[in-house]
Amino acid sequence: DHPRHQFGAAADSGFILLQPEMSFLVHGVSEDIPRGATNWDDPQTERDRIRSNFWRAGREFYYPETVKFPPALMVVAALDPFQDPFVEFWKPPPWASART
Repeated sequence: DHPRHQFGAAADSGFILLQPEMSFLVHGVSEDIPRGATNWDDPQTERDRIRSNFWRAGREFYYPETVKFPPALMVVAALDPFQDPFVEFWKPPPWASART
């Protein structure tokens, strides 16, 4: 299990979900808070409810301890986002320079 798990969908396909912070602001979703401030046991805001529901279902997703971070770091989740480094998808992979 990892954030890119497809739940039995075609093994040769994938999905991408982009939901930038701006969309939350436009639709009046509660203000973002650091991970440590999330009310896991008694969620009071939309964000707390979403995060808590994913956590309770065993599908907790990573978000930083600060609300000030580059959104690009959250676009492609690491296979283990709680331990692996961010996926820097905008950089060419190391093997790409060998293909000249």
